[in-house]
Amino acid sequence: MKKIFGILVALSLVLSLLVMATPVAAKVVNVVVKVDGNCATQIGVYNITFNTSASLTQGVHSVCIKFPAGTTIQNTGSPLPWGNGDIKMNGIDVFGSEVTVTGTTVCFKTPVSFNAGKQEVLFTFDACIINPATPGFYQLEVYTDRTPDTTPVKNLVPYYIAPCFSTYVFGWDSSPSFPGIATDFVPPFKACGQNLSTAINIGTVDAPKYAEAFKLAFGTLANSLIGCEAPCGKVKIYYQLTASPQVPCGRPAATVYLNLTTNTTMYPCAKNLTANVTWEPCLDADGIPYKYVIAENCTLAKNTVIGWDGYIHFNMPGEYTICFTAECTGGFPACTPPNCDEGNILTQRCITFEVHQMKDAAKIELWDKWNLISLPLVPFDTDICSMLASVDTFDYWTFYDADMLVSQDNLMSVWNYDAATEDWLVYGNGQDSLTTIEDGKAYWFRMRYPLSPHAKGPPQECGNYSWWVFGTQLPEPPDGPRVYSVEQGWNMVGFTSLTAMAPNVYLKNWDAMTIPVPVIMGWTQGCFLTGAQAWKTVAFNATNGLVPGQGYWMAFAQPGFIYQNVP
Repeated sequence: MKKIFGILVALSLVLSLLVMATPVAAKVVNVVVKVDGNCATQIGVYNITFNTSASLTQGVHSVCIKFPAGTTIQNTGSPLPWGNGDIKMNGIDVFGSEVTVTGTTVCFKTPVSFNAGKQEVLFTFDACIINPATPGFYQLEVYTDRTPDTTPVKNLVPYYIAPCFSTYVFGWDSSPSFPGIATDFVPPFKACGQNLSTAINIGTVDAPKYAEAFKLAFGTLANSLIGCEAPCGKVKIYYQLTASPQVPCGRPAATVYLNLTTNTTMYPCAKNLTANVTWEPCLDADGIPYKYVIAENCTLAKNTVIGWDGYIHFNMPGEYTICFTAECTGGFPACTPPNCDEGNILTQRCITFEVHQMKDAAKIELWDKWNLISLPLVPFDTDICSMLASVDTFDYWTFYDADMLVSQDNLMSVWNYDAATEDWLVYGNGQDSLTTIEDGKAYWFRMRYPLSPHAKGPPQECGNYSWWVFGTQLPEPPDGPRVYSVEQGWNMVGFTSLTAMAPNVYLKNWDAMTIPVPVIMGWTQGCFLTGAQAWKTVAFNATNGLVPGQGYWMAFAQPGFIYQNVP
């Protein structure tokens, strides 16, 4: 019996030694950090929750928060300038006199006694905790001076510090002149001999007839997730105009008439240029274009937006550039000489305008799926990228209507049949053999189904898209009317005219021939039309049988020419 008792005593002693030898684990758990005002270099309000396994006695036990490297603790020095309530624990004000700071570690005595369990520590705005300057994900450490909660424990889910600067941009919207075109597309402009006496309304602006209407906006990039604060408190916005090549000073000189109006109630820092600003492209004595200030002392914020309605008119053809610049007044806070002047520029956008002596615009309706089209005008630039600038790419943004943002291309591919070589030329569809879109030729446009909305509104099951093209009814002097060659057999033929007419009028030289007149096949654009429903035969003498914007398949009995006929 004594032997058994001795064994039990020895066993209990071993077990007690094992328990005593077991290391004590950290008991602070479930550390969660939320930062209100999480932009780099700004003051953040830190809400930190965690669980303790031991109770905390008022004025005896301390809680410590070790902030990550890069965090700035402003309330330092001797004595520490902490106020009562700069830190709160479980809603109770911490006494400022009981706060100590070592490096980035802030410790404080508990203001009252708290039971073990969930604790909440709040560093208020007055605590002046400045977020790190480097954006990224961070972890801090929490511990107390009472066993077993003395081992620092990090928050499991890192908190995010966002970039300090917002992304600011200028937006140019030409759609007031030609509704339906891509917001960021700038069409070629018209100069010389325009009638500026008849006003048309383009919203808040009464614009002279033939002047080019537009909207200008400055602000943060739409739907941007980066950035919180502006790099400067005040900003000045101005524009500068130049001509390329430089137009000689003196008379006659190129003159630009510009009008800008804004809602000064909404944007008090923006200026109105309600009277025409006359600008002659002559540089000043230093060779720098003159600056026209259109906004001053604007206070920037994350969602700052300033907008103008306006119109612009050129009296001489050529190429012009207008640059919009936003400049921080007094430079960036981090500006260090001699880089201050360069650092003042917040953002800049330059837009080049093609100004022609004559210009017309035509709208081509593009429907879902296949469209057979042709240019009703002689274009200025036949390059396919230039021609499709207003329709092909939809990665533009707008300040005016977020519903206009489109995430995919509506145009899928463009096809043309070269009757001379009997080859198909294709743009898109994984091919790039088609490089131009020219007058006198017809093209198959394959559009997405269903089309994404280009104007405000929900996606349509079936609808049309307005493609604006720009050019002249006849070539600009000294060129003469167009001549288009055709081959024997089927040709994809364009109809270069802004008005409908009978085929025997447009093809009058073929009507006079003794050979058979050409066979003409058209295509009916629209929803859910396929095969025989969409194809149509156009009689040679059909009144208004040829329609502007539409293309045609024409079969000729022999090679020849089509001479452009403009009524």
